[in-house]
Amino acid sequence: MRTDTSLRINIRRRLGSAVGLAALLFVTTACGGSGADEQSGNRDELKIAYVGGPASLDPHLVRPGIHSYLFPLYDRLVQYDNEFNIKPMLASSWTWANDGSYLDLKLREDVDFHDGTHFDAAAVKANIERGKQIKGSNVALDLESIESVAVVDKYTARLNFATGKGSDVLDRLAKPAGMMISPAVIKSGTEIGIGKSDAGSGPYVVQDHDPQTFVRYVKSNQKHWDEQNVSAFKSIELTYVLDGATRQNGVRSGEFDLAQITGDDAIRAKKQAEAGAFKAFDSPQIHAHTILLRNQGALSDIRVRRAIEQAIDKEGIGRDIYEGTCKPNDFIYQPTNSVFDPEYKDPFPYDPSAAKSLLADAGYTSDKKLNFTIVTQKGSSYAPLAEVVQAQLAAVGINAKVQLYPAEELNSLFASKKIDNQLYVFYGWPNPGIMFSDYFVGENSKDLAGSDRSKLSFLKRAEDPATSDADRTALYRKGLETVIENSWVVPICNSTHTWIQPNESNLDLGKVVGFWYGSPDFSRNLG
Repeated sequence: MRTDTSLRINIRRRLGSAVGLAALLFVTTACGGSGADEQSGNRDELKIAYVGGPASLDPHLVRPGIHSYLFPLYDRLVQYDNEFNIKPMLASSWTWANDGSYLDLKLREDVDFHDGTHFDAAAVKANIERGKQIKGSNVALDLESIESVAVVDKYTARLNFATGKGSDVLDRLAKPAGMMISPAVIKSGTEIGIGKSDAGSGPYVVQDHDPQTFVRYVKSNQKHWDEQNVSAFKSIELTYVLDGATRQNGVRSGEFDLAQITGDDAIRAKKQAEAGAFKAFDSPQIHAHTILLRNQGALSDIRVRRAIEQAIDKEGIGRDIYEGTCKPNDFIYQPTNSVFDPEYKDPFPYDPSAAKSLLADAGYTSDKKLNFTIVTQKGSSYAPLAEVVQAQLAAVGINAKVQLYPAEELNSLFASKKIDNQLYVFYGWPNPGIMFSDYFVGENSKDLAGSDRSKLSFLKRAEDPATSDADRTALYRKGLETVIENSWVVPICNSTHTWIQPNESNLDLGKVVGFWYGSPDFSRNLG
């Protein structure tokens, strides 16, 4: 049997050692305005303005991208370290079957949920079965490779996989799919998505929650199993503030101790920081701004997809719109990932003349223009980018318009194939297998390739835990090239998120770890 995490794709950290953690997440200080007693080290509260909204606090129902609100409440089976390697959390170790058919998780023996229920292998079984079966599950895709869970003994859970699947399961269990809910709460059917709940085992519990605006956590009265790494704050409040200027003004006025700034709002924030309004720090991300083009309707013609790609001026967008804060990307993934190919060049670069020719070949003329609606999130920093892309498409003769939807509706429409494109974030998971499964080849994927899915059939080998790391990396690289060459994903640029805080802040947040979408887990290693 094999032990450790040898089956996953490792991230090669090529960021300068001098910048350390700041290069991958951020190094920042906080929080002069939140009642801190610096001499005693006892800090009362941390108030953060965040982009996403906590519509649900149920790990199995939470919308992708809003995971940060769950970190304080729920421990996961495993987690990422600073270099995107899997490390223990509730699972203290794991062992693979020689043939990759199952994975044994050895569990901690000192964990209790907030309701007093003890954590064990039966709890793991109950959680995975709920995640696979609950109506509206957003983690079912993460768990689809697991056919069953066996309780080997009180503190050993065995994950049995469908034949040839499961290679990316540890990475998936570092997400909400691996967050553990009290089995007593699961059995009772208690609502845990809204309001107060004692369903988790994390260092905090919910004191107050408005699904559309904020969530406030307070330290649990129960001693946490990892108490030495729990945040020193007695309470943490995450507030959903969609408008970037409002987040910036909130930090300037002292309403917030920290705020996340994204998109072109970051440019204005940095200029204000240079003028002394507050401090600003960059947090490089592992995802890219892209347009996802599903193989359906007019987009089922590859000439149309390629025309759209060649109409987009990535260099101009990165230079003129984002002023260098969003770097043009040809390969979706960044150099920090082992699948990155430094020699790869976009086979269909910006070329308006080529785009016009492709459209003409596809039967579109000045009298019969292609009608194309760019779909993105309402009120987000992507809306201005969509307008720029709209103008670039119009320049090659495409009758383009922009349609905005609230995030929840947008994700639902795209997943149900009611819209054929989405200008949004494309998540560059540390393990690319998650991306391929979620967007292309999984049984319940977003199915961007549609009738051409067979072009990615070779990825089946990558799903098998018995496949070597070297072979899997080569398969993923080939898969990425296939995706790009078929223009199912048009990478535009990789952005940084900017975090701002008051000038008088003095708490080091550099130890905060949270590597799902590069989001920080403020409930740990802080203070």
